[in-house]
Amino acid sequence: RALATAQAANGGDRLIARRLPRILAAAGLRDITVRPFAYTSDEAGGAAALAPQLSPERLLPLVDQGTLPLTAYTRAMTAWNHFIAVNGFTLLLGFTVTGQAPPIP
Repeated sequence: RALATAQAANGGDRLIARRLPRILAAAGLRDITVRPFAYTSDEAGGAAALAPQLSPERLLPLVDQGTLPLTAYTRAMTAWNHFIAVNGFTLLLGFTVTGQAPPIP
């Protein structure tokens, strides 16, 4: 939650894919499609390969800002290190949202 709150404070939206089709339609795009994609830690070469997406290290700026308590960060890092040690499995799901701009007159 702290990460989503921090991203929102900086104009980010972790759930934008849910609204993007309507945003594109309102902008005049047509033939809008939403396509899910998935990849696993096994495909990526192990859970450690997904550290940029999953490691609590990405939360350090929130600790520095005082948004996330150091104890919460420490618990998250302990859990992450255990997850890596046991070669944990994860599946990440994403979306591509596309649309076609109308012809230019």
